[in-house]
Amino acid sequence: MTQIEASTASDNSTIRRLALRIDRQMLLTATLLFTLSAALFAFVQFGTPNLADNDGFYHMRMGALIREQGLRVSFPWLPLTILGPNAFYDHHLLFHVYLSLFGGNGSEAALLLGAKIASVIMPALACMAIWWLLRGQRVRRAALWSIGLFAVSEAFLYRMSMPRAQRLIPIGLPRS
Repeated sequence: MTQIEASTASDNSTIRRLALRIDRQMLLTATLLFTLSAALFAFVQFGTPNLADNDGFYHMRMGALIREQGLRVSFPWLPLTILGPNAFYDHHLLFHVYLSLFGGNGSEAALLLGAKIASVIMPALACMAIWWLLRGQRVRRAALWSIGLFAVSEAFLYRMSMPRAQRLIPIGLPRS
């Protein structure tokens, strides 16, 4: 083996080790960020026995109905509104499918607990998405800035703790 080949092999080995270290560091940072964000949102969410918003009960019930009936849920209450009986479209379908994963056995207690757990996971993923966006923009200490979201305002924490589809918006940011 010539000296040039040995040098190239050594450089490739160093690059591989560096890439593995970076990937491990990124994975560790992502895991720690998700865990810390989930713990903080759980502290907020489980600080009360209720949901942060009344709409959450509707969304969880729709998730339970999807679990029971499939994707085409009958909505017999529609004629009692200003809409016609055939005018129901679930414009939060994907969110309701996500919530259907947390419905448990369909009892009120299981739906409430499922809504709370779903309301911890989704904003924790949103914090990770913000970190990923900042990291992609090469912002220094991106994870720290992501945790800094908890200091933004009480209204931000309240909105992110609601079991509503609006919490999905930050997750789409890194794709922009």
